[in-house]
Amino acid sequence: MTSLAAQLQAVASAVPREEKLKGKASLLYELREAADIDLATIYAVGVQGFTELCRLDGRFEAYQKPLFSRGASETNRELQDRAFNDKLNGVLEGFLRLVSGHFATAAAAKCLEYLIRRFKIHVYNVEAAVTCALPYHATAEFVKLVQLANLEGTSFYWLEGVKEKGAAPPRDGLVARCARDGAFLSFVCEAAAASASAKGSPGAASAFYAVLLAEALAAMPRVTAPAVPRLLPYLEAGLAPAASAEQYAGALMVATQLASRAPLAPPLTEALLEGVAKGARAPLHAQALQASLALCQTQAVKTLPGRAFKHLVKLPDLPGHFADLCRGYRADALAVPLVVALANSAATHANYERVLTGVVDGAPLSDAAVASLTKALVQTAQSSTAGSADVAQRALRSLETRFPAATSVAVDAILSESAAKASSSAEAERAARAAAEFLRHALAGSAAGPMPGHAASLGAALDHPSAGLREAALRELRKGGKTNGALSSKALSGALLRRVVDDHPRVAAAAAALPGLRAAVDDDAALFDAAAERLASASAACSGKHPDAESERAVAKRCVALACGALAAPVEEGESGETGEDGESDDSESDSEEEDGGGGDARVGALAGRGAALAFGHLTFSPSTRAVARAAIDAARRNRHPALSGLRGKRFKRAMERANAPGAKKTAPETEKKPKTKRSKAADGGPIVDKETRALMDAAANRAVIEALAEGLATDPGAWGDEEAMTLWARDAWRTGTPRARSTLLLALLRAAEGSGTASDSGDDDLTLTPRGVAAARRALWTLVKEEWFGEHGGGAFLDADAPFETPGGGELNAERTFELDSLRATKASTFRAVAKHDARVVAALARSATRAVCSFETDSGTDSETFDRAAAAREAFDVVAVSRARGGAACAAGPSLDAAVESILRALGKDAAAFLAAKAACDPAPSSDGETNVELPRVALELLATTKGVFENDKDGNDARGASTLAALVAACCSSDPATRAAAARCVAALAPLASKK
Repeated sequence: MTSLAAQLQAVASAVPREEKLKGKASLLYELREAADIDLATIYAVGVQGFTELCRLDGRFEAYQKPLFSRGASETNRELQDRAFNDKLNGVLEGFLRLVSGHFATAAAAKCLEYLIRRFKIHVYNVEAAVTCALPYHATAEFVKLVQLANLEGTSFYWLEGVKEKGAAPPRDGLVARCARDGAFLSFVCEAAAASASAKGSPGAASAFYAVLLAEALAAMPRVTAPAVPRLLPYLEAGLAPAASAEQYAGALMVATQLASRAPLAPPLTEALLEGVAKGARAPLHAQALQASLALCQTQAVKTLPGRAFKHLVKLPDLPGHFADLCRGYRADALAVPLVVALANSAATHANYERVLTGVVDGAPLSDAAVASLTKALVQTAQSSTAGSADVAQRALRSLETRFPAATSVAVDAILSESAAKASSSAEAERAARAAAEFLRHALAGSAAGPMPGHAASLGAALDHPSAGLREAALRELRKGGKTNGALSSKALSGALLRRVVDDHPRVAAAAAALPGLRAAVDDDAALFDAAAERLASASAACSGKHPDAESERAVAKRCVALACGALAAPVEEGESGETGEDGESDDSESDSEEEDGGGGDARVGALAGRGAALAFGHLTFSPSTRAVARAAIDAARRNRHPALSGLRGKRFKRAMERANAPGAKKTAPETEKKPKTKRSKAADGGPIVDKETRALMDAAANRAVIEALAEGLATDPGAWGDEEAMTLWARDAWRTGTPRARSTLLLALLRAAEGSGTASDSGDDDLTLTPRGVAAARRALWTLVKEEWFGEHGGGAFLDADAPFETPGGGELNAERTFELDSLRATKASTFRAVAKHDARVVAALARSATRAVCSFETDSGTDSETFDRAAAAREAFDVVAVSRARGGAACAAGPSLDAAVESILRALGKDAAAFLAAKAACDPAPSSDGETNVELPRVALELLATTKGVFENDKDGNDARGASTLAALVAACCSSDPATRAAAARCVAALAPLASKK
């Protein structure tokens, strides 16, 4: 081969060659069809498309002369020199970059068709052409363009598979290529930067490159150092103020993805923060803040760069956008440096103070942000800038109002830190004093303010381990009264609740008696629960030889006044929750109340019912509970619940005066042996009385209390709201009550169920009980007894316990089948002391007395809702009493009481008693409420038929009613599957045989 031939061959190999096609290359037509279309026609089509593009975007007009003029259409680039082609390539690349945003339109396809035919861009401008179409890689037009292009030696050589198969490449394939091919990544970064630098609407290209780069960064196993510089031109162009909103949004996405995948140099991080803040524009202000937060989080930014901060503060409505950011994300990484920068600059310009105030008032700052801001404000106050102390004080007051608890903790930390450093040097000591003085002046009267003489805030002092400091904090709060700013802000609600249940009695007493406590806590239910909890522990400590009995007694008095009185009143009446210095109500015993303790009052608070139920457990007088009982009575008089209405009447007042008179005659029969007694002062500080007289006075007071409660329970049901309201309240009171409260409730219900009559300790005061109220009390009494019979303290409990108050013959009539608890008048002082000591045996004995009582009441006349059916109650009572009697056995200590109850049941049934027992004997044992089968019922019924005498009424011929009415029952019982029932039936047959023979 000659030298000239070799040179010509080298030149030919360097020039790109067009693919061998069966026709002409075309984007719009089939290849064979395009071969029949001349250049002039293609030019006309291209000009038509170009004209449409110019109408869409005026920037296309610059390409009319070099590409779409008549002269350009007649130019053959293959005949031109290198300089001409280089210039032409630059023009073509610019046009293709601009047309990329319109690639999917028909006008763009017409223009590309002309450029392919005339300038062979699929041969000489492959990279520019494919780059133009790359954002539309999933379209058929892109695939066709790739099939026309000569990809050999270009950056898109890897698209040969698309060329051969004709399938569009998926985006995840492009992402994978970009993640592992550095050359392609560089190409994409350059294309993205060029797209971001272009003016006007970027179209789909900007979004495509942003998503492609972000996903490629996420797909990289590790973002290497060379990859970061490749992205910088794109980020710089996209974050520039001149970039469009679409380009800026794409750059934000890539910047945050880059920061999350690689540690960046501090200068680069500062540059990105500045770019994000400087380039922020509507409607992407919120997204700019999110990107700033991501950069601060991933790069551990501690201090906001000055230039980034200045641009950020200029954002319109920064406080509002920042508040939304804090509500949606954990924003401490940005919030802490931002608020610190605002605090440091607030004194230098009014705009900084305005933004800081808006952030404090609107954003939900975290405790860490509040702590950092508080510390920065203290430092600002100590700076030399004019007016810095005033600016810091205003900001700190706003911060304490918005975040009182967090500010209190922050102030306490500052004071503790300053106190620790004060000993290191004289300068540190001066700084500590200055900080404390500023905080004391700025937060005067607030919960976060420092305690005088202590290195702790008022809020922190309330939770301090030292009981003395906690008490001092409460005294400080008490000085300001109800108008104390620390209380009105409700910042101390949690701490005050904890102090009400404080285990130190002086602290708890001071908290319960704090003026404005109710308003400060602003949660009556929580405050009631706290007071009730502390009252229970204080009451337990009052009884017995407890070293802090007196202090705990003061706590109990204040807590009972708070829970049963102050919290029972409606909030609108101005009740603040304070109980006075001695824990007693300031409500006087006015004679304006109903003379006989009438019905309820319309002014009943939401917690009046719970307060009344709690009061029932603290109204019993005994040596250890007298003071608490008096406080409970005072509190109950303030409670407008109908159950306590009798305590507000004049009759109760006179009864208590008689009970507290040592020389008055006591009508209750006391058969107890009088031991040697000590002498003690009367309750009112009057004459000295001996211990026995004091016990009699307590018993008289207890009877007066029970009868006053009975008046409330037996008031007209209208005062309760409806017929069943009192029963529902009694159930709730039993469920939450202590044994003392349950005993008091049963005693009061028993007395109310007896009906009108003379009071136990007076011959001239009659109880005023309405018939409907008495019937309601009877229904409530029996409902409670039967539902709770087998419960913890019900009538079926403590059957084997020795109960001195349940000895036969101890009743008012001293009869064999009467018991002490059958009558309030017969109840002894020792029994009341047992009630005060929470003796659960009293509750069980009272339940058994209540069973006998309901069987002795006369059936009322009236409608079903107003009456009490004694016979129906007796039938229900038999089921529970009979089972208890059978399970107790012959040696049961409560046997006489249960036997007396059985006799009362049979007498209540009258002539139907024998038939009732026969029916019980014949029926199969039914499952009880606890799921067990009461097999004892048939046996007990058979035993009663066989042994009981004197309670069955004779038939009309004078014969014992048991003979004829039980025959069928005995036959059925003899066939029972239970051996014990069959044996009982046999004994009954033997016992009744003489009666049958007589008949």
